[in-house]
Amino acid sequence: MGERYPDGIEEQHVGIHRWHRSASPLSFLVLAAVILIAVSGALGGFPNPSRSADAPKARLTLEAPEIARSGMVFEMRLRVDAADAIARPVVAVSPGYWHELTINTMIPAASAEAYGNGGYRFEYAPLAAGSTLLVKVDGQINPALVGGTAGRITLFDGETPLVSLPARIAPRPHGGAPLMDIVLRASAVFVILYLLLRLLGKRELGQLTPFELLVMIVMGDLIQQGVTHNDFSLTGALLAVATFGFLALLLSWITYLFPAMERLLDGKPRVVVRGGTIIADNLRRDRVTRAELESEMRLAGIASLRDVAWAIIEPQGKISFIKAEGGAAEQQDRGDPV
Repeated sequence: MGERYPDGIEEQHVGIHRWHRSASPLSFLVLAAVILIAVSGALGGFPNPSRSADAPKARLTLEAPEIARSGMVFEMRLRVDAADAIARPVVAVSPGYWHELTINTMIPAASAEAYGNGGYRFEYAPLAAGSTLLVKVDGQINPALVGGTAGRITLFDGETPLVSLPARIAPRPHGGAPLMDIVLRASAVFVILYLLLRLLGKRELGQLTPFELLVMIVMGDLIQQGVTHNDFSLTGALLAVATFGFLALLLSWITYLFPAMERLLDGKPRVVVRGGTIIADNLRRDRVTRAELESEMRLAGIASLRDVAWAIIEPQGKISFIKAEGGAAEQQDRGDPV
């Protein structure tokens, strides 16, 4: 007769696999790929590219995003360097380029605005030879934008075109803040949270009072504001979660591959009862009272300190009791209902 397994356990649970799902590097690599795509600028968030076009009378330069996401606030800069005098400088933007864009401000304001030859036309004061006109445009991508925009920006002298250059915006998944910024914010918050939990001690990790639970809930809302800012998109949320998951897996792999780092990152167990005697200094370090210890003993089915050989606060905040009689280890999860 073969070996009898406990209920719910089969041969497959005993077999040794090269990579268990929790130890497989696949999840680590997938999360790392998501973050690398974001920081590469493939989804937007890098400084605006610059392109120029030259003509005998002027040089036209455009700094504007070519990759943007729905709801994204952007800045566009138009620069005109006059090589010769321009009596009536007019900057014309074709309708296709500003399709589904909301233009909030243009500084300086044009002396005259119209729609006609070349699209949206903005006329400015005359430019002398060697002078420069710099126009700053602040706008936002409308949620309805699908497929991107494309058009031209043309500099006129009155009705005479001088120089023109193409312009386009390619949409990416929804988002309002630069994705690379979300990665950096999430990484910073992860480090702060990790240090905060280490400072709070094992007691807060193992058991939450109603007030501490409320603090954690409020903290979660504060963290969301700090990580995603005004980005309420699915992409931003997934990237923030992926960053947290990646860093958590990174810590897990570090402690798995380098056992010496485990005590530094996860902490060390602390003995609070030895041979039925309470070690008060260790209890004090984790802010655990004698009443709390006795409550955990009762939950573990232990009536008296005389029956405890060892009581140990584990790095996860749980208290492990080893009975004096049989030596059987019983681990009680703090906060479990009776």
